[in-house]
Amino acid sequence: MICQMNNPSTLAFSSVQRTSHELVKKSKRMKIIVNSIPNLVPLILHFGGLVALRKVYQSIRNVSRWWR
Repeated sequence: MICQMNNPSTLAFSSVQRTSHELVKKSKRMKIIVNSIPNLVPLILHFGGLVALRKVYQSIRNVSRWWR
């Protein structure tokens, strides 16, 4: 009898399950971060001015293209 943990199907399912769980956790964190960005605008402007705000904006746009 083959041990269940050595079964390729079991290993694949376990891997997919762990990966999907991590993606959900990351997705929740990203949602929190993205929703917090408008609250950070005054700080970005204070410490870096319009140049910093433009750079943050451009960076967010670049990253959003990667996620599509």
